[in-house]
Amino acid sequence: MDWKRVDERLYGKKKRYIKIHFAVDVKAKETVAMKVATDDIHGSEVLPNLIMDASGHRLISEHVWIEHTIQ
Repeated sequence: MDWKRVDERLYGKKKRYIKIHFAVDVKAKETVAMKVATDDIHGSEVLPNLIMDASGHRLISEHVWIEHTIQ
């Protein structure tokens, strides 16, 4: 039996995950920003901060902001 399953059964805790969100400059093939969040945080909550961090390293086109605000 998997030790994580034993832990969940014994202690009543749900297995949790982390998510890593990346902002990538595709042309330069570089990661320009990264955020780590738990599985209960939706990607749309992380996106504004990720874009702000990325804009400090690269010029972010205006359509990224427009697409985010429309959704």
